[in-house]
Amino acid sequence: MAARKPLPAILIDTREQLPWDFPGREVEVATLPYGDYALRAHPRALAIERKTLADWISTVTVAHYRFMREVARASADRCPLVVLIEGTVEDVLARRYRGDVHPNAVLGGTESVIAAGVPVRFCGSRTAARDKAVDLLEHAMRRVTREAKPSPEAVAF
Repeated sequence: MAARKPLPAILIDTREQLPWDFPGREVEVATLPYGDYALRAHPRALAIERKTLADWISTVTVAHYRFMREVARASADRCPLVVLIEGTVEDVLARRYRGDVHPNAVLGGTESVIAAGVPVRFCGSRTAARDKAVDLLEHAMRRVTREAKPSPEAVAF
């Protein structure tokens, strides 16, 4: 099995209140236009929005309009945005959160974000969400690297 190339430095947004740790990886804090995490070498290759379950419930209810403006900014820049939630759908259905927001409101708000073209993944835990972020960032790096290579036809004489 070929060894993985090291992931370029990860940017963490200055507004991120509880950033993930990335052992063995270089990180840099910067102000990002959208999302909480990106690749320093290719910040528009992918933006990742980290949410605790409580944050997500707020996002799809009281802060929905603000978040959809963030989605629109990322879309205008042609930057894919992905939401990773540190919780499960089962947590939502069992109302394992504070407040009186009905689970249907949370799931309906989630559907509206997905309908806007933003993948949303309930990862279960903080560690699982962080690991999924690393996988997605590595995939984005491979994609932009592959796209940057000229095709054999482009260099043929």
